[in-house]
Formats: sequence, C-alpha cells, structure tokens
Amino acid sequence: MYYKYTLDAICEVAFGVEIHCLERDSVPFADAFDSVQLLVIDRMLNPLLLLYPETFQGGMKYLMPGELQARKDFELMREF
Repeated sequence: MYYKYTLDAICEVAFGVEIHCLERDSVPFADAFDSVQLLVIDRMLNPLLLLYPETFQGGMKYLMPGELQARKDFELMREF
C-alpha cells in the first residue's frame, strides 16, 4: 500500500503523470520498476560479479539471470 501511494505521488510530482496505482492491481511501469530494482540488488550482492567485471562489458551480460527481462523492462520504463 505504501509503495503504491509513493509511486502515485512521485509520478505525479516528477513526471506530471497520474498512474492511479491505488485504483489498480497491476501497473506495467510499477512491475517493470520492481523487476529492474531486484536485478540491480542481485548485481550488487553477487560476489562473482566483483571477480569478473568484464561481464558488464562483454557478451556474458546476456547470460545473467533476468537480463533479457530487464532489457524489456527498461524499454517499457523509457516509453513511460
């Protein structure tokens, strides 16, 4: 409930858009944002990424769990 209220307030103040999270069960922007946040947290907490920094520069980033979904989510958030 707090998350939905916060997202409603931030989107209205920062973007000038009312997304009415409190009135709906699912909001695509909110779902994409949650998914990307979880991926960022996983990246920060995964010690193997510290050993292999080239994973962000090379082709291995596509093998990371959730990377393809994150790309779709980034695109959805950009369109917002």
